[in-house]
Amino acid sequence: MKQFTLSLFLFFFFCLNTSAQLSTKSYSTTPSTDGNKDIIVTNEKGYLITSTVNNGSTYYTALTLIDSAQNQVEHIVLRDSLWGALPLDLTRVVHTDDGGYLLAGGFAGFYSSSFDMTLVKTDSALNIEWYKVIHDSLGTSKINSVVKTTDGNLSFNGNLKTDGNGTILWRRRNNYPSQCLLATSTNGFVNAGQDIFAKCDSLCNPLWSYQVPNRTILKAISTLDGGYAFAGFVDSSGLKSTFLFRTDTSGTITFSYKSDFSPDFYFTDLTQENVYFDMFQLSDSNFVIGFPANIYESVLLKLNQQGQFLNARIFGEINTSAQYSDFIKKFVRKSDSVYTFMEDHTSHVSFIVRPLTAELDLNDHTQCVIPQMAFGWNTEALIPVSYQMFTTALLNDSVNDRSMWVYRSAGASFNYCVTTTDLQETLWDNAVEIVFIQTSKEFVVKISGNETRNLFISIYTSSGQLITTSESKVNDEILTQHFSASHYVPGMYVVRALTDRGIMTRKFIVY
Repeated sequence: MKQFTLSLFLFFFFCLNTSAQLSTKSYSTTPSTDGNKDIIVTNEKGYLITSTVNNGSTYYTALTLIDSAQNQVEHIVLRDSLWGALPLDLTRVVHTDDGGYLLAGGFAGFYSSSFDMTLVKTDSALNIEWYKVIHDSLGTSKINSVVKTTDGNLSFNGNLKTDGNGTILWRRRNNYPSQCLLATSTNGFVNAGQDIFAKCDSLCNPLWSYQVPNRTILKAISTLDGGYAFAGFVDSSGLKSTFLFRTDTSGTITFSYKSDFSPDFYFTDLTQENVYFDMFQLSDSNFVIGFPANIYESVLLKLNQQGQFLNARIFGEINTSAQYSDFIKKFVRKSDSVYTFMEDHTSHVSFIVRPLTAELDLNDHTQCVIPQMAFGWNTEALIPVSYQMFTTALLNDSVNDRSMWVYRSAGASFNYCVTTTDLQETLWDNAVEIVFIQTSKEFVVKISGNETRNLFISIYTSSGQLITTSESKVNDEILTQHFSASHYVPGMYVVRALTDRGIMTRKFIVY
């Protein structure tokens, strides 16, 4: 396991039990998806998730409509009616004024092999009302971000403006980053992405723009005091440090913080299609930042309004075979302490990426949660440099109305915390008990001989490395086995007990 310098200080074991109130579900999807992109709460208080599907010969958009009250799932597949094999990638979704939805993204191949901006309007039941492809003569556009402006209109990438139902008002060309988009109080925009953050007026003309070298901005929000906050990762010697800095309305940085480095954070793909990062400001002005700690788990950082570290929580599931991974893609805030996550959950059997949603209460220390960890987080001097932006110009785009095929099918949900369906694990609480004793630095496994005869115990690191195994037969009424962890480096470990009844998994922090 990659050793990291975080000081993990609060012991908590990973207890999978049916009495916990945490609602965590994995939802079936159409085959060979490239990943989930966006999630919103529907008008009926369910969820709508957008996904991109690539099965080799076709490339299209799939929607997962979740009725959380009735535990019902519906799949909707959208393909262009004439060029069904060409990519249709609708990655962003927003509510419209009439109770419907507006899907936004790109369509490739209509004019060229690259993407054109694409808008699809639906009613509340996701029936298609219209479908438009916007070609800018370069064929290099794709909608990555959307925000509702203060005048009730919508902005896409900061260079396309529509009314509340998607009717195009104007389109302009610029060199703004399009990963993150904020609305200003004067109907303008703040764009951020890569290492750039910029502000423009209501007609997309630049007001100021700055560059922060060696930064990848993945999230931007408007703060309660009227300024802006930007967060993302610093790539340093292959390790990813988390950063947060705030600015006033003129773009002047008021403070900046950076972590030592993120725990076990080693993946390198930080493009817009793989933004595993989110941030909110709470009602008390504190911040919550979410990102993956490794290929199995996600971290929530809580920071005060000055950006100083308060605490961190880990959320996720460890699969010790290292054959699938879960990545946070988005989270929806229901309250200051309750969030709904949407993650990519890849089956190790079918390699299909299912959406995984989890309603996570930060005050609940039970299922799928390891409550707290220390996190190196320090102030830093961040000096931006000016970034040259050119004056925008109106485009003479062509807008083409298109039609599409829509396929609907019923889906299914799986209780992710109580049983991991893909691994066919059976969890029970009466026959096996697994605990970690901090004072003696040892794992203790107790098993009832009345329930099972054969016992196979294995201990893994969080990266899936096998540490030790033990195989025995249970001849007594209760068998107790001790495993010393005194020589283990601080970090996350998984203990698995395999018997003739099934598998029990427990997750622990050793510090």
